[in-house]
Amino acid sequence: MEVIRNLIIDIGLSATIIILILILLRSILQKVIEKMIDNIIEEKSNKNIEKYINDLKRKTLVYEKIVKRELEFYDKVENYISDIVVEIQDVEIYYYNFINADDEERIETNKKKFLNELEKIIEKIPKYKKDVIMFGNYIDYEIEKASVKLLCELQESVIEISNIMQKNEAKKVELEKIAKKTLMNSCIVMDLIKKRYQNLSDADN
Repeated sequence: MEVIRNLIIDIGLSATIIILILILLRSILQKVIEKMIDNIIEEKSNKNIEKYINDLKRKTLVYEKIVKRELEFYDKVENYISDIVVEIQDVEIYYYNFINADDEERIETNKKKFLNELEKIIEKIPKYKKDVIMFGNYIDYEIEKASVKLLCELQESVIEISNIMQKNEAKKVELEKIAKKTLMNSCIVMDLIKKRYQNLSDADN
């Protein structure tokens, strides 16, 4: 500004012209400052938008992974339970055939079938337990709790069935009670999974 003032004095400009020049300079300076501010705001806004988009992408990827793992667990559980339901019913059938058989051959045949089905159930317990532990951080809490309860019931049922086999006089009602308990807890888990599928489906709409 000092340079401009000296220039004005040197060339002898009138006061009106001086004022006009100063107004013009102030207007230009104001526009330059406004432009600089707009650029800063725009740059910051673009960075914020970019950050928001990146955060959204990252959260979306994490959410998709969580849902994928969760659904993977439900597929596994549904397979376990459907097999266990069939096997526990077969255990009942072969057990009845075993205790009611009237010749040695039928007794041995049904005993082998009974023990084979029982073994299938036993083999699934550690696999099911491993998946509950592995997927525990991804699944619905109520389903996890029901799955743990079903696992405990299965382990107890296997022990009870084994004890029944060792009795000299086994009672049909004991096995029916065990089977009913296992089937009931299986249905609870399956129903919770069905509701969870519905909730996930509604959330996507």
